[in-house]
Amino acid sequence: MPTHRNHSYDIHRYKINSSVDVMTEGKCHVLNLVEGESADVVTRAGETFHLNYAETLVVSAAALSYRIVNTSGHEIMMVKAFMK
Repeated sequence: MPTHRNHSYDIHRYKINSSVDVMTEGKCHVLNLVEGESADVVTRAGETFHLNYAETLVVSAAALSYRIVNTSGHEIMMVKAFMK
């Protein structure tokens, strides 16, 4: 879901059946579960945050990386917004 090149932010969508690893690349990420029942976000430090449908989580750039784990039993979609 690309944004206009002049926008200061970007948005990525992840369709996830099992899990996906994401690098913060020095950026703060805002995650929202837009399809599916639930997901866990696990940071590199081992902290786990549970999200239900339509819930939002802000991941600090200091996390360096995190894993989104599908806990719904069917495909989910997570939207990630961040500053370019």
